[in-house]
Amino acid sequence: MDTVQDSTMVALLPQTNEWCKIDPAHTTLIYPGKKSELDPIVRDELIRLASSIAILTNPFPVKITGQEEFGDDRVEVFRLDRTPELSSLRTIFETWDDSEFPNFRPHATIGPQGTFVENPPLFLMFDRIMVGWGEEQTTFWLRRF
Repeated sequence: MDTVQDSTMVALLPQTNEWCKIDPAHTTLIYPGKKSELDPIVRDELIRLASSIAILTNPFPVKITGQEEFGDDRVEVFRLDRTPELSSLRTIFETWDDSEFPNFRPHATIGPQGTFVENPPLFLMFDRIMVGWGEEQTTFWLRRF
């Protein structure tokens, strides 16, 4: 099965994406596993939880602390400050995480190796939360002030 079609995630989406070479620009909170190996009820539970979180969470900025190559696939990322908001959201969803990388290292994927950004923004403003289930994306706006 194609990697994208079998992929799942809960991620935060930033307001801007001009720096990003993948779609969608995102910061992954958790990776629940392969879609083909999960009961569809998991998707429904994640969507319910993301919807509830969106109602209670304001958009928030996160400082970019650097750039680096990341992971086995060697992708370019912005390293992000571990804010209370990021840590709290990760903790809320953590029981659903099935990643081979259990230590949460906040980052936003820029793109494949060699897509270094010359003049990166200082902050990313996260204003949406998304449940990705294969090619299906269910997105909720974070509460507006």
